[in-house]
Amino acid sequence: SLSTPIIEPAFAEQNFGTWEGLSFEELRTSMGDRFESFWKEPAKVTAPAGESFVDVIDRVAKGVARFNASNAGRDLIVVAHSGSIRAALAHALTLDPDAALTFRIDNLSLTVIEHIQPASAAPERGARTTWRVASVNSGGSNGVRNY
Repeated sequence: SLSTPIIEPAFAEQNFGTWEGLSFEELRTSMGDRFESFWKEPAKVTAPAGESFVDVIDRVAKGVARFNASNAGRDLIVVAHSGSIRAALAHALTLDPDAALTFRIDNLSLTVIEHIQPASAAPERGARTTWRVASVNSGGSNGVRNY
């Protein structure tokens, strides 16, 4: 049976606040010297009135935990932006946030992350939840990229 889609804010793209919609050149002009320092640790910088990528990882991780708890044993399909997918990968693989930003996620690609809860021990007894990344960026559209 088909389920009704759910709009889940935890899986939304990163909020870039006042930077939203600006080109790199517009950001360079408005930020001045701070623009170059942003690229040294891009995951930790918070846009004015926005959030950092570290914040996105935390938000996505909480959403994943909530959905896993309420949908144990079920397959879930999440349609999300690349930033949220990178955040889910960072959470599953316990990656450094800056390293997670290096994943290429194309439009319309498929990333499969499997949540594995050991059947032999309950979480309250110290069972370790693990993750398996089955695919990243499979079959995406390789359109024009502007960096």
